[in-house]
Amino acid sequence: MSKIRATMVDTDDEGTLFVATESIPALFRLIDREGWGPARAMASDIPGDGEYLIFDSLEHAHNVFLNEPWRIRQFSQKDDKLRTDDNPGNDVFYDVTGDYLDIGKTMEGDPEDFGNSIMGNPARIFARITVNLAAAKWTTAEYMIHKQKRILRLVDWLEQYGIRTQVRCLLFTDAANVVVTVKEHQDPFDLNHLAVAMHPDFMRRTCLLIAEQSPTWEFGYGDAVDYDDISLASNYADPDDGISIYVGGYMPYAPDDTEQGYTYDNDLTKLDADFDKIEKEIAGMITREQRFTEVPLKVGRPFLRIQRNRTRKRRSNY
Repeated sequence: MSKIRATMVDTDDEGTLFVATESIPALFRLIDREGWGPARAMASDIPGDGEYLIFDSLEHAHNVFLNEPWRIRQFSQKDDKLRTDDNPGNDVFYDVTGDYLDIGKTMEGDPEDFGNSIMGNPARIFARITVNLAAAKWTTAEYMIHKQKRILRLVDWLEQYGIRTQVRCLLFTDAANVVVTVKEHQDPFDLNHLAVAMHPDFMRRTCLLIAEQSPTWEFGYGDAVDYDDISLASNYADPDDGISIYVGGYMPYAPDDTEQGYTYDNDLTKLDADFDKIEKEIAGMITREQRFTEVPLKVGRPFLRIQRNRTRKRRSNY
């Protein structure tokens, strides 16, 4: 998906509302400009209970998101170093071509006299993180906030050691499609913006508010099973993305799988294991001087709707 340079509001061929913005602030400006308020089933403004939603109302949530985002910013910093050299991330490397000519090296007769500086990233390693915001209705707010903490920690860790990171959040359902770029590679890392995007009330209030404006809304907000399953099953990683990471998990991890594919329990241990595995793999890539992932690094539990339906059908024949 190419860089989002401006706010976009459109509908697809089936009339589903599509909203894309280049930042979290841009999304809230769009909502204000369009005058969007709770509509249809008005799930965006139901009372909070602390388990499904945190804040009392849509207005309360948006006031915190816009004016006091530090209140929802929770994470523990990962201190493990990705590199053991003493390179601070601002060095220049020289070649026969480059960004600018170093006159001093030219006068000395050095053939590699063109300086190159890649966004303060001498290792020339980049990361692209795509986050699927969708969550099943039985996914607890606690589970979603824990995922927020791990994503904040991951991005902070990468940026701290010079791996410039893009973060894009999305929600694709039958009711609406929302894409928000939280951070481009060259942007400074704003913990507050990422914390807002990862908060349960952002998906369950802000994104549902957008869905309530969609012409295709029909007695529900749709589900994100198919998109999440396809993404979690994909083994394609574009080398241009550098380190490619997909954080999905429409279905929360459960302590034990069941025949229907889910339970109403949310297992934080399995969620942590996925993030731990990603951190370990990235550390190994840096050690091997590997600049891109051959397959995406993933967080998420597929629902496997098609496979489960086939299994039930086979069992029903006996």
